[in-house]
This record gives sequence, structure tokens and C-alpha cells, in this order.
Amino acid sequence: MSSVQLLRENFTAFLANYDSFRGRGKEGLKAYQENSNLEPFSKALGKPEFPIEKADETALFQIINQLSPLVIVDESHHACSELSLEMPKNFNPCFVLDLTATPKKESNIIFYVDAVQLKKENMVKLPVIVYNRDNQGEVLTDAIDLRNRLEELAQSRPEQSEQYIRPIVLFQAQPRGKEESTTFEKLRDKLVETGIPAEQIAIRTADVNELKNRDLLSPDCPIRYIITVNALKKGWDCPFAYILASLANKTSQVDVEQILGRILWLPHTTQHSRPALNMSYVLTSSNDFDQTVKQIIKGLNSAGFSDKDYHLSDPVAPKEPEPTPEQLKIPQPSPEGSSDAEEFLDFDPQAVVQELERRQTEADPAEAAIKGSVMLEQAERAGQEYNATVSQTAGAPYMQDFAWEVREQVTTFKPLPRFYCDDAKREDHPGGAKR
Repeated sequence: MSSVQLLRENFTAFLANYDSFRGRGKEGLKAYQENSNLEPFSKALGKPEFPIEKADETALFQIINQLSPLVIVDESHHACSELSLEMPKNFNPCFVLDLTATPKKESNIIFYVDAVQLKKENMVKLPVIVYNRDNQGEVLTDAIDLRNRLEELAQSRPEQSEQYIRPIVLFQAQPRGKEESTTFEKLRDKLVETGIPAEQIAIRTADVNELKNRDLLSPDCPIRYIITVNALKKGWDCPFAYILASLANKTSQVDVEQILGRILWLPHTTQHSRPALNMSYVLTSSNDFDQTVKQIIKGLNSAGFSDKDYHLSDPVAPKEPEPTPEQLKIPQPSPEGSSDAEEFLDFDPQAVVQELERRQTEADPAEAAIKGSVMLEQAERAGQEYNATVSQTAGAPYMQDFAWEVREQVTTFKPLPRFYCDDAKREDHPGGAKR
């Protein structure tokens, strides 16, 4: 049996990346170049019916093109450029299947898994509870307090011995300029000053990876805090990550879009007896909280969820009118040895310690509006509302077949009275109609 027959009559999977085929016969792309090893295929397949521009007849790309393969494009929402759209066409596919959490509007969706289905299967921590604070110190204080209380809840569960959980905070630092390891070391030092043991803190940036070869799910792992920027935006998943705390300056744009998905996966894919462990949390300090919320929604959309899957802990205050423009002075260069990257280090560790101690001794929760217990109460109420909402059926019973996110986009028509079942001929009957 010839090699061509083997290819045509057997299943062959070919794994490739975009960069190997995305281009127009560029010199550096081997897939377009002559390949003497593939000459027997070229002779057996004959002259290409759909030749690829600037590709040799013996090129790998051209041979695949003549086999008319089934093409599966993973993360297809990243392939939107002209060259990326041209690439699958050059494969001369018999069928193209896109896999994506964010299908394009022109996509022909043949299967869709929505947040409700994932929630029912206990795969995700939803809703996402969003808190906005006045400054970095409050964000850091609340993150530490909330994490400690979540761990207390985890340890008090009867199932903890079999389903171990150790909640983790992702501190998203956003310094200006290059990510310098010394900057994040200074942040770690400040966290240690608040009372966090150094072994509980790890740094994961573009240049530093202290998570390598660490099993974060192991009960023997001490890590409870991870300092990062965007290094965890993809290719990293840890269901113990519960809290995303942005330490960006108040005037900086809070970019949580790419990293939000890292805190959404539910540990052990099971509903936990403590409701607060079934949700995820975001803490920010931003002057433009409305823009921050938009970034959070984008992050949910990128992970395949909708704007219904988050809840604000407090109503957003209306934005104040823009001030009258005025001429600003050109800022003077920073003194030698200083760094704009340290803006996100603008908090007092001792003030954090004092506030945490006060919350531990405070007798009246009403005296501490941002006390961890109050935060959890807000979160649990939001979770109950969310669960009640997703359990409701929008419209007639047959709408259950549609994803929650797309129900409002589905055009429906009321059946004619003669098509109603005998027990559902009333005008006010919501269902029972034949389809």
C-alpha cells in the first residue's frame, strides 16, 4: 500500500501552530518550500487543483492542501487578521471547526456551552464578586483578610480532609516600564512586613518563575500569594486561585481582562458546603471604576462568560463631571535611583497590620463596613441571587435548549391557537405548545 493510500484510508492527526503556515511564501516558512521527501506524494496526487500562491508543488502546505483535510482551529478568536483568515483557506479543507470561548458575530455556531451549564456541572466559581476600594492599602488589607476567612471556611468543612482547599490571592502588579525583578522583590518584602511568611509568597513574571515544579494543589505547598503582571494570562490554571487583587495606581488603567480567567475554576469540580468557596473575587482601586468593570466584563467574555456572571458589592457612584482643562507643567525627570515602577508600592505595611488586628478584635461588624465577614455576607447574598436567576427559565420551556447568553438574541414567535395542546389553549399559558 502506498503512502498516499495510507494517508487517505487511515486517521492521521497533524498538529501545527499558526506561525508555521501563516504567510505568503515567505522565505522563512518551510511549509511553503520545496521538500524532496514529499516528491512521491506530489507525483501520486498530480497537479494541484487549488495551488497555493508561491508554494512549491512538493511543499508540505501544498501536499496537505491536496488531501483536503478537516481543519480544527483552536483559540480561533486569535486568528482574525487577513493572513490568519487566509491560512485555513489554503488548506483546502473539507470542513473547518473553530474552537473558541468568544465566537465572532459572523460565526456559524453549531455547539455552545454557556456559563449556566458549567455552573451546573460545578466547573466554575461564579458569580465573580467585584469590590472597589479607595487605595492600594485597602485592596491589600481586604485581600489578605478575605483570603484568611476563606481558608477558615475551607478548613471548617467536613469534606476538607478529602477535598483539600488552600485559597490563593493573585496580586496583579502593574508597574510602568520594564518588569524588573527587584521591583517585585520590594513588593514581597512589604507583604512580609504585614505578617505574611516569605515562603507563602511566589513571584511569576516574564523573567521570574517561582512556580516552576511547584504543585500548588498539594497540602504540603505553603504558597498563598502570587505576585504577577500578565504572565499568568494563559497556559496556567490553579483552581485554588480565588482572589484577583489589582495593585495598580488609582489613575492607571486596570487591565484584568487577560488574567481574570485564572480565578474562575472550581476546586474538585464539586459544590462546596460553604457557599463563599463557590465564588471568585476581584479587588481593585480605581478612579474610573466604570472602565474597570468593562475590563472585567471583557475578561469574562474572553473566558466564555457574559456580563450576567459578575456582581458589584456596592453600587457604582455616578462619575463626576470632567474638570475644566488646564495647562499642565512638563514633569521634571525622576531623581536618579527612583522608579515609576514603584507607584504600586504606595501603601504602609504597618497600617495594614493595624487594620487587620482591629478587624480581629472588632466586636460590632457594623463598625467595620469593609470587614471580611461583611464582605463574605455580601458575596453570599449575591451568590444566592445569581443561583436563583440562572435556575429560572426565560420564556417558554423550550428556551431551556438555548444558552442563557443567547436567549435574548433568539427570535421567537407565538404559535397559532390551533397548534396549542388541549390543556394549553389559554392565552396566558406560557408553554405546552407543540413545536
